[in-house]
Amino acid sequence: MKNYEYNYINRIRENVIPDAHKKHYGSYMSFDDKKLSPGCMACKTGGWLCVFIGNRCNCTCPNCPNPTVNKGEDISVASGVNGTVDIDRILSLLEKSYYKGVGVSGGEPLLYMDKLVDWVTKIKAKFPNIYVWNYTNGIYATEENLKRLADAGLDEIRFDLAADNYSDLVLNNMKLATEIIPSVGIEVPVILEQYNDLIKAVDFADKCGVKYLNLHDIFVNEKMYKNGLGGHVLFFDKISKIQRDIFSSEMLIYKVFRHIKDNELNIVPNDCTLINMQLQTFGMRYQNLVDEVNKSISFDKYIDKMLESYSDDELLIERI
Repeated sequence: MKNYEYNYINRIRENVIPDAHKKHYGSYMSFDDKKLSPGCMACKTGGWLCVFIGNRCNCTCPNCPNPTVNKGEDISVASGVNGTVDIDRILSLLEKSYYKGVGVSGGEPLLYMDKLVDWVTKIKAKFPNIYVWNYTNGIYATEENLKRLADAGLDEIRFDLAADNYSDLVLNNMKLATEIIPSVGIEVPVILEQYNDLIKAVDFADKCGVKYLNLHDIFVNEKMYKNGLGGHVLFFDKISKIQRDIFSSEMLIYKVFRHIKDNELNIVPNDCTLINMQLQTFGMRYQNLVDEVNKSISFDKYIDKMLESYSDDELLIERI
């Protein structure tokens, strides 16, 4: 994908959501200065630790970016960390002052309830100011499980409604979660075939008091690539080494933003696409650098330097 093609996407975005606020080269977007989840802000500034509690999952999403789900040894790992992790290693990692949030993913974390509750309890006991959330497909987000997580100190739970095809079961579990967990969010890939279901779910979630909506593009795994995507446009990202569905996902994301603004919904949308994830990776490197040399370095100047080290085809970032 050439730079002019990405510039075209940016022009479309500017036309669809010109009133969105952008910071950090576009990695932060919202309306009316509404604040994103503290977890998202930790992520966007390099202060997020993502831990994968295990590989097992009760869904088989065709676009799942995790190739280890339901395969091989059931292990716990963390982003940017070599080898496996346990709660003691996680607590040790969190000693670094720049960590502001921990997200627990999988697999399906709610298949590991005892382990998940133990992790959340110990993290919040030692680091009460660190924001902790977990991802879920929502199938096992029962009242019992939600109350256990709330008692452990979980700050937020995020539902991938697309995983179970926006089922009534998961939508009702999400509504229940708003009565138990301090903050509830949605984090979904925007899939063309599910767009109408997504819009209905956003309206429902807003009425229920769901606070956050994270929208990301489709990660095209090996199975999807081999089977084809029905004419969708693919792009192979040189940094992340994965295929992405550029146009259908990202254009629909901005339409969802527009729907929220035009209908005066309270839910706060977030552009959680891979382009922004790349910027967040730079943020993590920046935080590591500051921690190692123990001196103040301008984040914007650091981003400038990092951008200069990659070609347009590798980054596909237009600073906006």
